[in-house]
Amino acid sequence: MFIHHSQTRRQSMAAVGGAALLLTSVGLGAAPAPAHGAYPSRPVTIVTSAPPGGPLDILARLIASVLDSTLGQRFVVENKAGAARHLAADYVAQSKPDGYTVLFDIDTTFTVDPHLYKKMSFKPDDLKPVMILASSGLMIGVNPKTGIKTMAEWVKAAKARTLNFSSGGIGSPGHLVMAEFDRVSQTKLNHIPYGGNTPAVAAIVSG
Repeated sequence: MFIHHSQTRRQSMAAVGGAALLLTSVGLGAAPAPAHGAYPSRPVTIVTSAPPGGPLDILARLIASVLDSTLGQRFVVENKAGAARHLAADYVAQSKPDGYTVLFDIDTTFTVDPHLYKKMSFKPDDLKPVMILASSGLMIGVNPKTGIKTMAEWVKAAKARTLNFSSGGIGSPGHLVMAEFDRVSQTKLNHIPYGGNTPAVAAIVSG
């Protein structure tokens, strides 16, 4: 994902919204790249930092299905959610750098997290980007029981009292955008991070 220098800060924060990256491990002593046309010669594992049922997981499985049918090898999706999305990245970073274990993750793991965490279990340079596969938008949702039906009503309520908002985790696109929205709108928001979008949405539904 590229953000043009003329974009405003708010536009840039929104643009961070969810570019999905496919990455593979690199390192000294890495195995040579397979000859053209020989890859893949065996099943490939796609590791995602999202729990089952989330948008990243669904997209990974859709892509895996297409790759299965077009490349003639199994592409198996493994969910390794946890540790602020770093569990999956660390797993792939420590895997054999042969292209058969790849990471399917959001870009903020590499563009934002190094500035949020003094220490991570892996180094961003341990992984090499292969391609950007998708970009998604963001939305704000509330439980219908709140009676809030418009954005104006939501802002008014958030200025009158502290409201909780859930996100897919610290440093996730939802967290970053809402933190910026909170600053600009001068609302009273309390962040509750979850280990992925699926439990974050479930928390809203359960009220």
